[in-house]
Amino acid sequence: MSRYYFNIEEAVLDEDKLGADLSDLDAVKQTAVQVMVESLWGRGGRFWDAPNWRLVVADETGLTLLTLELSATLAPAISAPQPVSAPEAKSPT
Repeated sequence: MSRYYFNIEEAVLDEDKLGADLSDLDAVKQTAVQVMVESLWGRGGRFWDAPNWRLVVADETGLTLLTLELSATLAPAISAPQPVSAPEAKSPT
């Protein structure tokens, strides 16, 4: 077994100080996906505040073994200011 570290990079680095002892690269990949899901699940709508997210997995020597990257982009129609409608005129009764 070797120890692997799962470091999350967003606006700031969230360095994994404990790591996890895993048997092989397949276990590292599976754990990386689990860490990604758990991290993003807890963020909810806050993900959009810093929409570039990376998980960098390193071994005991600090060698990067794999990286998961996720980015999000709002469509221009959603992120553009919406036009303000003029109030409807009242019809005489």
